[in-house]
Amino acid sequence: MLKRLGRKIARKLIVHARGLAGAALAARPGPLRLSLVVPTYNVEAYIDRFLDSVFTQTSQLRSFEVIIVDDGSTDRTAEIVRKWQARHPKHLRYVRQENAGASAARNTGLALAKGTWIGFPDPDDFLDRDYFRRMLKETEQKHEEPLLAVCSNTIFYFEDRDEYSNSHPLRYKFRRGTVIRSSNDLGNFIHLSVNTVWLHRETVIRSGVKFDARVKPSFEDAHFINRIFLASPDRKVSFIPNARYYY
Repeated sequence: MLKRLGRKIARKLIVHARGLAGAALAARPGPLRLSLVVPTYNVEAYIDRFLDSVFTQTSQLRSFEVIIVDDGSTDRTAEIVRKWQARHPKHLRYVRQENAGASAARNTGLALAKGTWIGFPDPDDFLDRDYFRRMLKETEQKHEEPLLAVCSNTIFYFEDRDEYSNSHPLRYKFRRGTVIRSSNDLGNFIHLSVNTVWLHRETVIRSGVKFDARVKPSFEDAHFINRIFLASPDRKVSFIPNARYYY
């Protein structure tokens, strides 16, 4: 009788222990799927809208990080970001550095990022509510060759008139639905903006390519993204028309 009771108690303890182990495993955070590196400088008028667009996405993605690299702002940018950080401490990181320019700020964030995919949106822009969902869907598709980049559609936003316009000079890339090209054979699918693209982070790290602070006052992002393409041949680059980035 005592032996049977002892065996019964032992079985219950084993089942309970397995349940605790399973719960502990389920509670462990998985690998980060996405890192957004955001260089900021005196954007107090815009940063609220940008962060609101990030944290109201429809995708329900939880394994992501936003790395705000404050490039020596002198306005209320830091104060506003800290408030958002208090609301989303698991997702939002704030780093401050002396003013050194957008390239240096992006390189700082690139060194800190841990996500499978990395993006470099600007804090005075904002994202469509379905942006994450549509970009992530493409990263989950099977491709003949490894996927290097997912490029989104730039939509102009005129804040003085509260109007949107699909009139970017390179909008022809998004007229025929999703298009997939090889990184070393893009043809006329030129891509010049790093803020509208997600890159496979490990491929970027292996390439050794960083933002070049000598390229200024502009075009440093086009210089970076196309050096990535050249350093990573035989990879796929997808162009997604319904992933809308508001510039």
